[in-house]
Amino acid sequence: MPPQIVPAIVTLSLGRPEVGHHLLDKIRAAKRVGFPAIEISYFCLAAYADKAGKSLLEAAQDARALLDELELESVSLGPLMNFEGILDRSLHAEKFKTATAWLDLAHVLRAPLVQLPASMLPSSETSLELGIADLIELTDLAAKYHPPVSILYEFTSWSTHVRTWQDAIQVALKVDRPNFSICLDAFHIGTYLEHANSAQIPASSMPAEQSLAESMAELARTPHASKFTLYQLTDAAPVPNPLPANQPAQDPAAPGLQTMSRTNRPYPFTEGGLLPLLDISRAVLEMQRSATRCIWSMETFVPRAWAEEKGVPDELAAVAWQSWIRMKRELGIQ
Repeated sequence: MPPQIVPAIVTLSLGRPEVGHHLLDKIRAAKRVGFPAIEISYFCLAAYADKAGKSLLEAAQDARALLDELELESVSLGPLMNFEGILDRSLHAEKFKTATAWLDLAHVLRAPLVQLPASMLPSSETSLELGIADLIELTDLAAKYHPPVSILYEFTSWSTHVRTWQDAIQVALKVDRPNFSICLDAFHIGTYLEHANSAQIPASSMPAEQSLAESMAELARTPHASKFTLYQLTDAAPVPNPLPANQPAQDPAAPGLQTMSRTNRPYPFTEGGLLPLLDISRAVLEMQRSATRCIWSMETFVPRAWAEEKGVPDELAAVAWQSWIRMKRELGIQ
């Protein structure tokens, strides 16, 4: 029997809090179009807390109350950035304190996952082996909550040490905890492996050793399928020029893939996409055939999210839902 695929969406994909798009409005917008589950962006939660004059825990309680009212599943809280492997252990102590506070928030939200992207700090400031020890320590702490919280580790196409799903598997095998799993993101898979086939995709500083077809064939038959618990659907498109009026300028020294990710990750099947999303998604679906339930989540960052109009969350939620409906049809998902 094929797995149950549960569609979700990230709150940050439904409008930027910097221009007034309210967390609770975005949760309602997701529910109105049909999403049964949602990923809570920390940026959205913090902006809501600040505007409402509440603590983060109080803001999380408000969000949880609305999720209960709307019968929406809370999937994750993220992204907890640049946590692991910091050589300066005084800085690591501060990071661990922050991570502990995030676990408390996830517990209140009843979000079973805290999403943690692989570190993007310079290699001169980090260690992969030390990072694995840090991840074990955090994962063991997360397991003490009732119910346990899981760490969802996400490789990105510009992370310092972990840029592929194979890299992430090696980390997961070394962490070796039941509450540690991997997030697959179509943007990071596709942009890292497809640069050679598209001049519009920035090059990585660490060239890929496989083609996308080779990597996806290997993913489809991996014996470690149980390590992957969430798949994020998004495309990639050229960086807008100029950027939307309200969007801050990007750091010119940042990796090109990071700039692309943070400025123009459109919904699948919308204009301008560069990635072979169906090929990636078919491999993920084949890999998950033995699972009983999987979360596929829309995580997109588009220029329209920076528009100030009040209807933006509903507009983007509708685009996302139609994108999901087409993805289901193309892949034969029931």
